[in-house]
Amino acid sequence: MAFLREPSRFLLTRATVRRRRHARSILLASLLLDACGPLFGYEIEDNPRDVEDPGVPVVSATSCTADTVLTADELFAGPYELDPAAPLGERIALEGRPRGNAMCTQRGCEFECCRNSCGYPIGCAYILPSVHSELASYEYVCLDHSSFECGGNDCSPYCAPLSKHPSHDYRFLGTLVRESGMLPTLRVREYCRVE
Repeated sequence: MAFLREPSRFLLTRATVRRRRHARSILLASLLLDACGPLFGYEIEDNPRDVEDPGVPVVSATSCTADTVLTADELFAGPYELDPAAPLGERIALEGRPRGNAMCTQRGCEFECCRNSCGYPIGCAYILPSVHSELASYEYVCLDHSSFECGGNDCSPYCAPLSKHPSHDYRFLGTLVRESGMLPTLRVREYCRVE
């Protein structure tokens, strides 16, 4: 008989119950969609951090100047083999188009990407490949700078600040080193865009 004495209170309570059920069903649907994402697959999407930094200075008389500018091609005598005349331990300038060196974990799934986390080998977020060699995949110099990084996941990877696939050539000034068993590395102290 409470309904007959206070019908507005009963209807309000009933409407509140409906809203709560609706909110719970929306929450449950979103949780199921998140949990079932792997069932429907993920899509590769652009990462907003994977863009070339427009603030990188351009090679000029006051920035990135060098007497001798080399390319990665000039440093190698064969696959993984530095030319004996390579200027190890010296300050040099290397020029070319770098490539992001993002590496992702390899947990498999049935889709184009699996949300595997990505990173980069220490001191090698970017590589400067040999471009004129048939063995270009074996001939490259790691570029090590405190601002270089790669991350994200295999659905949305990034390398910063030059992007995974820069559209410009760059000049890198630094010291060329090769620790035992490691790839040659340029310890970059300055880099500029080549116009």
